[in-house]
Amino acid sequence: AVQSVYGPGNLQIAVWCGNALRDSDAQNLGIYAAAFWDAGQPNAMLYWSRDNGTTWQQLLHFDNWSVMGTTLSALPAPSTYDTALVDYVSTVDVQLNTRGSLVSASIGDLLAGGNMCLIGGEYVQFMTATPIGSAAYRLSGLLRGRYGTDTAWNVHATGETFTIIDIGAALYQEVDNSLLGKPVLMKAIQNGGDLSSATAFTVTMAGEPFMPYSPCSLTVSMDGSGNLNLAWLRRARYAGQWADYIDVIETDPPESYEVDVCTSGGLVKRTLDVTTNAAQYTAAEIAADAISGTIVFNVYEMNATVGRGYPATIDWA
Repeated sequence: AVQSVYGPGNLQIAVWCGNALRDSDAQNLGIYAAAFWDAGQPNAMLYWSRDNGTTWQQLLHFDNWSVMGTTLSALPAPSTYDTALVDYVSTVDVQLNTRGSLVSASIGDLLAGGNMCLIGGEYVQFMTATPIGSAAYRLSGLLRGRYGTDTAWNVHATGETFTIIDIGAALYQEVDNSLLGKPVLMKAIQNGGDLSSATAFTVTMAGEPFMPYSPCSLTVSMDGSGNLNLAWLRRARYAGQWADYIDVIETDPPESYEVDVCTSGGLVKRTLDVTTNAAQYTAAEIAADAISGTIVFNVYEMNATVGRGYPATIDWA
């Protein structure tokens, strides 16, 4: 989750422990942060405390500000549910802070990584930025769920943090892996500000940087014996560049998965453990579980650090 804090001079700092934006960031626990402040105001610093506020140390120093703001509308679920296809239907309105602007980009620019932003918990790229008011824009032509954040594309709301991901302004800080899952207090101030009077906020060092991406191309079919056969493709958390004739590397060996077999209400009836990208829910298991109506399958890739990754879901009715 993104934590945003505000201060004097329209200071806004967003901090998130999320999916890695670079391969090198996927190897250890870390946080991303971006900051905004008004023109003419001093730059900003982020402090943290590992002893519940007794002592504070500087964690990050921001020399450059990021284009930031909030959403004026809730980004809807994508029209395609495919991270490789441009969503030409969905739009989202954003209100920027007191300086900065957004520009449109070509599809080639997007494929080269341009116009990357964070909206709530989803990394999004936008092709078109249409002005709709003073420092307000409507974003369209969207590439959704970048870097495995497709699990967040159904949970947006108005008022979410909007941040342009500019590697020259947004910062990354590796932290000790022993902090995994633990809350840490942080404060943000501008140069010359009073740290003691700044409001502390909590950032949980969640396991997102380590969580396997949800499997893709998930299918389910019934064979002649009444078994339901599932198949999928795994995704890599890093080193996932598209290369001809080879699969992506296994970033979380040994390869293993858990498949929850659920009712439409979310009750887990059984879990299938497999070590390949396929699973069978047998006719005997189907009869024993006696699920009435739709059967829901949630497929998770596993790793040793956090256990389950993000789920892929498919129904059988």
